[in-house]
Amino acid sequence: MTGDLVSSEVAKMPRRSERISQKAVSMGIRSANPGVRRKSNSTARSHIASRKGLSTRPFPPIHVEHFGIIQSLLCYEPFWLLVAVTLLNKTPGQSARPIFWRIKDRYQDPPSLAAADQDELSQMIRTLGLQTQRSNRIIKLATTWTRSPPRKGVRYRTRNYPLQGQGKELDVQVETDAVECAGALEIGHLAGCGPYAWDSWRIFCRDILRGVADDYNGLHALPEFVPEWKRVRPLDKELQACLRWMWLREGWIWTPGTDSKRRVTEQEMESAVQGGSFAHEL
Repeated sequence: MTGDLVSSEVAKMPRRSERISQKAVSMGIRSANPGVRRKSNSTARSHIASRKGLSTRPFPPIHVEHFGIIQSLLCYEPFWLLVAVTLLNKTPGQSARPIFWRIKDRYQDPPSLAAADQDELSQMIRTLGLQTQRSNRIIKLATTWTRSPPRKGVRYRTRNYPLQGQGKELDVQVETDAVECAGALEIGHLAGCGPYAWDSWRIFCRDILRGVADDYNGLHALPEFVPEWKRVRPLDKELQACLRWMWLREGWIWTPGTDSKRRVTEQEMESAVQGGSFAHEL
């Protein structure tokens, strides 16, 4: 009887191969057994990108209009782009986006947001963290914008942007329009803005403000026009991924950091047409 009980318990124990398969599943290792669940290719590739400090957003096909980050959707609404990046800074987009759209729906325009009750605004963004600092920054941004919105031909000193040491020799206000904007930007006077906001605004809004194009890709521009985004060297990984995709659409592989470019290969272009590649794969 005892032997039968032992045999029965042994029979219930998983075989060694089954235990290894279960361990593999828990570790995310692929198995040849189709019955064993495995991590998807996209998930594994996303983890590689994350470990390398790169964007985990897969590239969309190059024929689509936008890369997909929220800044590209707000190129004609520069004030709201700056509000959005205030919420996005050091915060996942999937958390910040819904809150941003609620704020935009609630306050409608800069004067309304400038007059917002800070406690109410703080409560709206509480789940993102740093709600007191962020709400204060957003209200100051709206107040300054309402009083002195950005204008073509009026730039304000941005010390050490885009490179260390730039802007130190300039006056606080520079009343000239210029293609090169090292050390002074049209939004340099706006409270709460820094390199991430400045990079985002330059990529998606500056050409429109200056009247040299009707979008950030040179719509209705002169033949010799060079889009502002080609001069931006962002440190943010999502902006870097966006620019890599934009360069890819023009037939170039651009490498952030080294700022080097090379012509895309036929195989890389085939992948770009299909979409789904990650930045570290190009």
